[in-house]
Amino acid sequence: MAEAMTNFIMRSSGEILTDTSVSRVDTNNKQLYSAGGDCYNYKKLVWAADQKTFYAAVAADAIHKKMKGTDT
Repeated sequence: MAEAMTNFIMRSSGEILTDTSVSRVDTNNKQLYSAGGDCYNYKKLVWAADQKTFYAAVAADAIHKKMKGTDT
């Protein structure tokens, strides 16, 4: 399954980041920030790490805006 997903992503001109520590995910602007200061734009994000890390990285204000329907 993992190999099929990897092949699909690569065929679709996607990028797979490994050994990259994520410090923040901006869901409003669809941007991911690495701990090293790099910024990556995304159309669709496949998160393959634990959920606890993901929720810690997602900007809390972005979640609140989406819940209230005020993300513009």
